[in-house]
Amino acid sequence: HWVLVGGSPDFQAMPGLRDGALRMFAGPGANQIQVLPHDGNGITLYNGTTKQWQLYAVSNNGISVDITNCTIDGVAGSSLAADTNYWIYLYIAAGVPAVEFSTTAEAAEAITNYQVKTGDQTRRLVGGVKKFSVSGLGLGAQNNNAGSYFDRLHINPSSAITGNSTSASWTALSTTTTRLTFWAWGDGAEPELKVCGTFSPDTNAVVYSVGISINGAAPLAVSVQSFTSTGVGNLVPLCVLGPSNANAEGGQTVDLVVQTNGVARITISGSALLEARLRG
Repeated sequence: HWVLVGGSPDFQAMPGLRDGALRMFAGPGANQIQVLPHDGNGITLYNGTTKQWQLYAVSNNGISVDITNCTIDGVAGSSLAADTNYWIYLYIAAGVPAVEFSTTAEAAEAITNYQVKTGDQTRRLVGGVKKFSVSGLGLGAQNNNAGSYFDRLHINPSSAITGNSTSASWTALSTTTTRLTFWAWGDGAEPELKVCGTFSPDTNAVVYSVGISINGAAPLAVSVQSFTSTGVGNLVPLCVLGPSNANAEGGQTVDLVVQTNGVARITISGSALLEARLRG
């Protein structure tokens, strides 16, 4: 059937399909992104030739792309750069949906409100990815660097943290291999962050602080817990809750950070678990 929306071009619907019935994720290969059918197999795309929005089917095998040989902003044979945000779009190529990566973020199309590439409604948003230089696409327990826009997965990365510091400045105890990394959409589905466990002070009557840092920034006051030590070497319980960047979209890094008076030492011996709960 045909549906006319305002004064826009017609929408052509196809029976048995549901718009947005897709899920995008990283893997199973280290350099692989897949777009697979999920609870259906349809996606509505704008056909620049016919000037119509048309519902297309994605095959049961889905669409698989190698990030070392892909299309970036119309340039085929490209490779994703490290530590760069890429938005992932579907568009029509030779009559079927294909994948394009772009450093251009999405915007709402004026009539349909579909999320499309800014300035190009032929590209429909399906996901985002940031290939971190250390964790790649994020197939580890503490990483989820590829985020599906539709049918978001509930993956909760976590990491055990070990380390010590005497610094009077905020210092990360998580390392490049133990920090959390993930993709966030910044649309109300940001992850909840927390760190729970114990730490050990080495000096009495000193204020020790533990916080959660996002993207290398100093922790917000609401994500800091401070303690005045009362016993050298005692295990002090800690539980810090931290908000994500409420308006941030793209790849995120999360670190456990500590602060003392510049002389006293705070030690965490693998008993602190840094977690992100992705409310996708």
